[in-house]
Amino acid sequence: MIIRNAELKDLESIAHLERKIEGENAATKEVLFERLKMFKDGFYVAEKNGKILGYIESCLWNKNNFRTFSEIKDFPKHHNPKGRILYIIFLGVDETQRRKGIGSRLVRTLQEYASEKRLEKVQLVAGEGFLTRFYKNLGFRVVKELPSFLPYSKGTLMEYRVTPIRY
Repeated sequence: MIIRNAELKDLESIAHLERKIEGENAATKEVLFERLKMFKDGFYVAEKNGKILGYIESCLWNKNNFRTFSEIKDFPKHHNPKGRILYIIFLGVDETQRRKGIGSRLVRTLQEYASEKRLEKVQLVAGEGFLTRFYKNLGFRVVKELPSFLPYSKGTLMEYRVTPIRY
């Protein structure tokens, strides 16, 4: 399996995977295209034998104070190329491929990117369930609960403090 930057040719597979994971709440192919165009350096896929097994997308910004997804969902509007915070928009792994380290490798790729670029932190909102524990195992800490993050569920704002790579 390889982790690489997503490309335009991957969008159909990414959109299909997004629909499988998120159902009616899935981002459209057009939205995913806008996010890829916005920040290609922060959009990765995990691929094996030509098949996309998972992906992660992110943006750069300086936001610290938001409570709901509706406040931030237009990520291209909030993306700031000079931002000091890498925000993970979404991590998705095919259901049949979970618990094989794919999600962890994708997150670590962004953590390494943030370190190389000497960013302050990596930030995300974890959904309900096991995700908080998953991200804690990758070095994230809980910042605060967001009880109304989505209309149908709460979220947990989490951060990973970046340690810059010394050359």
